[in-house]
Amino acid sequence: MTSERANASWDEALALYDSLVGPKWQHIPRFRDLVALIAISPAASGLTAVTSHETLIVSPYTRHPDWFEGRHVRVHPLADGTIRVERHPERPDRSRAENWTLSPEDARHKILELMTGL
Repeated sequence: MTSERANASWDEALALYDSLVGPKWQHIPRFRDLVALIAISPAASGLTAVTSHETLIVSPYTRHPDWFEGRHVRVHPLADGTIRVERHPERPDRSRAENWTLSPEDARHKILELMTGL
């Protein structure tokens, strides 16, 4: 695994997590560490990271609204330290969305697995 992130979108996501400080964001540093590990994985190559505070979207698309309409993986850090991972197929087939609530280590493996299918 290289230490370089897949593209600038991952750097932007990590920078946002770095800016979230204070009592309300105590769960973010562990999540940021998870995202940093994912960002340097071979599976992240060619994928876009889009974040809005506590939702990270990993998508094969590079622009809005394709991030949300097309297939993607959503990742949410929960206050109890677990991670909710969601797999979303293309918009017309949303009934097949799946989700898991996992420990950070198990979430990392699941996210990487799902990313290879994007």
